[in-house]
Parts: sequence; structure tokens; C-alpha cells
Amino acid sequence: MAIESINTSRNVFNINRNTIHGHNEVTIQNVFKSDTKVMVGRDPYTRLFSAFIDKYFLLGNLGRSLRDAVGAGPYRKDGNICGYNVTFSQFLENITQRALTGAQMNEHLTPVSDLCDVCGMKYDMLIRQETLNRDTQHLLRKVNLTESTQTAIQEAISPKGIKQTIHSLIASYLTDYATYRKDCPSRVLHMEKVWATLQIQGYVNTGVPYPKQLFENIREYKSDNITSIVLHAIESRPMTKEEKIKQRATFVRRAYEVVEDETIRKVQTVFMKDFILLNYDLTPPHKR
Repeated sequence: MAIESINTSRNVFNINRNTIHGHNEVTIQNVFKSDTKVMVGRDPYTRLFSAFIDKYFLLGNLGRSLRDAVGAGPYRKDGNICGYNVTFSQFLENITQRALTGAQMNEHLTPVSDLCDVCGMKYDMLIRQETLNRDTQHLLRKVNLTESTQTAIQEAISPKGIKQTIHSLIASYLTDYATYRKDCPSRVLHMEKVWATLQIQGYVNTGVPYPKQLFENIREYKSDNITSIVLHAIESRPMTKEEKIKQRATFVRRAYEVVEDETIRKVQTVFMKDFILLNYDLTPPHKR
């Protein structure tokens, strides 16, 4: 698929990602033989954990649905509630069972090989999320893009784009908070979970504790204000690229340590084509 921005004057990399997911800012064009067709994949183990943190650990309809499916209650801490008391193991069991019984899958959980129709589409390039910068640089050299477009893409995927990235993440989390506020009356606990999410994603150093008092005193619960606090935390304990990778990997490893072997085998079965086509290691993270 070729995706083209409707309004090229806007900085598309600073758009709330919930807007992009709703396809309000993009149109899907027909694919021609002359088009350069690219499939972007990700290690299924890390992709699933990322989806769990983003869509189930935080607020959203998917978390609500899983809560109801497994008979769980709300997540509780310090006398407050926020979100859903569902575990990563319950999440994996639920989505693999749905996949193995032919139930409809959410696009965030569907194997990339199925989502991108690898049997019906001839791709010119396969890109792995883990080497996105390097692979994208190679792609940009192969396709005919304007200099301004190349520059915008390069800046967005480089460390210089961290402000836009964080702002976009925070904006989407606040959108979900506004929609599902009933599931999380305490905005301070909500932001504590967001803080943990940013650490899991490798943005905020785990050595930086959650600044609870700052969020208790904040007057306006808006993206700009929260982004400033997060950026200050990032700058206070900066990490190298290698340290960020290690921090993310630690969280993934810990998550899979408590998953039953039978559940791991179901994950491998459902995502086998992704493992093979993109040459990912079948060995679960905690056993590597």
C-alpha cells in the first residue's frame, strides 16, 4: 500500500497517532507494479509485549474487552483504581486462542505476514523494526523522493525527533484518558502507569523515579506540560542507544519469564510465518 498525506503542509510526525490510526489524515492509494513495496516487521515476542503495554496495561476498549473475557477487575494501587487487572499471560492466552479458532483479530495483534498479504503481494524490501534507521536509509537511497521528504523522514527517525515522539505518545495517552476516564478516576495513577510505559519503551531511565508530586500539583493536564516533565526526566538521566536497547530487553525478558511453556508454543504457532520470513529467533526472550 502507498500512503500519502492529505495535507503535506502539516508536520505529520507530530500528529496524534490515534488520528493516524483512524485514517483521518491519510488515504490509501492503489498499488502499481512500478511502486516500491515495503513490508515492515517486528520480532513477534516484542511486538506482542508492546501491544499489551500500549493497549491493555493502559486504557482502552481492548483492555476493557479482555478484562470482561477473563473476569478480571480493575487495577488497584494505594486505594485508587486505574485500568484493568489483566496479566500478560492472560493476554497471550486470549489472543492465541482467538487466532487458533479463526476468530477475527485486531490489526495490532494480527501476524504481519497475514496483515500484509505476503502470499498475494510481491514486496521489494523487508524492513525490520529493530534496524529501522539503517533499513530506512537504504530504502531512501532506492526510491525517488524529494529532498524535503527525505529530510523529514530522517529527522523523525533520528534522536532529534524525540520531542515530537514523546509529544505524540502523550497526546494519544491523554486522548484515551479522556475517553476512558471512568476506568481511571485518578489522573495521578494514570500518569504513573504512563511513566512506567515510557520506561518499558526505553525513553525514561528506570533510575528516574515517578515524580508523583509534580503530577499532583500540575494545573493543566495537557500534552505540552506533561511532555516538558518527561523530557526533563530523559535529560536528567540520559541513556546511550545500547542502554535503551538493554532496558527494553530487560522488561521483555521479565514479562516472558512468567508465561507458561504451552502458551509460548501457541505464540510460536500463530506467528510462525513472521518468525520464518523475517528470520526472527523462535527462542523466547527469557531463554536466550
